[in-house]
Amino acid sequence: MGVAWLPARATLRKPEKKTASRPQAFEVSGHQVLLTEENGVWHVAVDQTVDPHRYESAADAWSAGVGQAERLDRAAHGQA
Repeated sequence: MGVAWLPARATLRKPEKKTASRPQAFEVSGHQVLLTEENGVWHVAVDQTVDPHRYESAADAWSAGVGQAERLDRAAHGQA
């Protein structure tokens, strides 16, 4: 019979906690811009459509959301 190998010192680590901030909602030209942060990375959604990009700051995410809201407005009014 063989002997099962066991590590001399097994260490168990707790899973890393994900820290997420409370979502921040803004209205821009009638569009809902939602900012969320998780583990230092910011995300934005406009009218429930999530932007796939990741942002380093809330200001960057907010700026991207405002830009997207403005593009949606221009598209709705037939402007380029």
